[in-house]
Amino acid sequence: IEEKKNGMHYNTSIPFTGSISSAIETARLHFITNGFRLDQPGETELVATGPGMHSTKQNPITGVSKARISISQGSIDIAAELGGVKFMQKFLYLFPPALAGFLALIFAFIPGVPGHAPFLAILPVIPWVVLSPLMVRWIRNRTIRALDTLAHNMTSTANG
Repeated sequence: IEEKKNGMHYNTSIPFTGSISSAIETARLHFITNGFRLDQPGETELVATGPGMHSTKQNPITGVSKARISISQGSIDIAAELGGVKFMQKFLYLFPPALAGFLALIFAFIPGVPGHAPFLAILPVIPWVVLSPLMVRWIRNRTIRALDTLAHNMTSTANG
């Protein structure tokens, strides 16, 4: 099994010897049920464009913004852009400090609030310095596992 992970892209290739049409149909059904838009440039290729990921409660496959699946008699090749994961990364890195800044501004202009109160608004953000990268890694790993599971299921249904 060949696998390449770099940034917000993921490529994998797994051995394949089954029915190409069954494998493509498995991928089509999986992507359709998760709200993806599909294009099929040929009988051995499928391109899926994702709806986007806006919550960790969504199916992890929505972390994929675009996937290209190519099948030959020797392998299933998946190349995916993890745009949904990238969106969640931006959100997790920007939202907590933006919220702290907004609260600090509000506290700064409320009459009768002690002068150090705006700085206290920053305290809840401190854990997010550690939590945000951990959550991004978790979201990315879940998306990659979903792609790997899809590839496995494509092989299983095509051979079964």
